[in-house]
Amino acid sequence: MYSSQYPQPQQPYSYPQEPPKKKTNWWLMGCLGCGGLLILVIGIIVVVAVVLNSGDDSADSPPSVDIPSAGSEPPADGSSAPPAEGGDGEVTIVAETAEYTPGVLSEGGDYVAVNVTVTNNGSDPLAVNPLYFSIEDENGQTVEADLMESVGQDEPFDAMDLATGESESGVVVFPTASAPTTLIMEDVLGMTSYEAPVN
Repeated sequence: MYSSQYPQPQQPYSYPQEPPKKKTNWWLMGCLGCGGLLILVIGIIVVVAVVLNSGDDSADSPPSVDIPSAGSEPPADGSSAPPAEGGDGEVTIVAETAEYTPGVLSEGGDYVAVNVTVTNNGSDPLAVNPLYFSIEDENGQTVEADLMESVGQDEPFDAMDLATGESESGVVVFPTASAPTTLIMEDVLGMTSYEAPVN
């Protein structure tokens, strides 16, 4: 009777146990980080290798080209522009002064235009681009090509890859008032250059 008159004490409420925390696997995170870094380094190496191999591998140093002096005689076959060959005849460049036509976006100023023909005689493709050209003017100054003015010409020199035996001709414009004497073409990395007199 005694036990039925008084309620039994309730069990105290207990909080559910938290599941054990997972330990951070630093070894796995380190491996993933190193793997990502390795992939990044390999990607950079591949990009550098592609850029370096896109040039002409056969020329370790810039080829030397003989440029006729001002008093030299014209060629016997009657051609007006003697070609300048560089890299053992891998590239032939002919450069002649051309008429400059101000383009739609022209802002005025002094410019000279050169009609350039480049022929790839090598066994590898040759990348050409109006931005690869510069001239040496009659004052001995080197002047880089102006892309906007070059593109505005009636027959601009286009950027492309020339296969063996292919040629590209077009007008390249330079911001100077002085007459050009020598045309210089360099590859994208500036490691190989070719020169031709401007007639």
